[in-house]
Amino acid sequence: IRFQNEATHLLPYIGFLWSPGDPRWGWGSGWFFSGFAQIDLNTVGSPVEVLGPNALPVQELGLLNEQNLGFLDAAAGYWLYRDPDAPRLTGLAVISELHYTTAIQDADRLAGTVNGGPFAINAVGNRFDVLNATIGIQALLFDTSSLRVAGAFPIGDDDRRLFDSEVQVQFN
Repeated sequence: IRFQNEATHLLPYIGFLWSPGDPRWGWGSGWFFSGFAQIDLNTVGSPVEVLGPNALPVQELGLLNEQNLGFLDAAAGYWLYRDPDAPRLTGLAVISELHYTTAIQDADRLAGTVNGGPFAINAVGNRFDVLNATIGIQALLFDTSSLRVAGAFPIGDDDRRLFDSEVQVQFN
């Protein structure tokens, strides 16, 4: 069996960022909030072929379409320190986020006959919903750099967990 990954995805989104003020200058608070909603649309399926002994296609089973997905993300943070005139560390914030992913439709199924016997490809779990939480710290360095260190943890029972936990380190 050969899967030819020819899928094209469109991922439109809408997001927001709300930062009511900069505590260094005395107006507002150190809180900030962000979030987005996004959809992952599979516009074209991927052909699935049966290969013969010489690795050449002998039969096409059809197109396998990936599930369309929906994403929601909400984050809140608080600036512990902000000083854009500092020589090295110009800001330090704690951040927490919730990430939700859901399948918008049932998984695709391909069925046919291969060498005279029935053959089917489909997802075992079908639809899914996943919720993950992230908590971390972000340091703004010099004029244009940032360092983020965080931990991510799945929320929910075992069938809603794609991993146990993870540590993330990001430098921009």
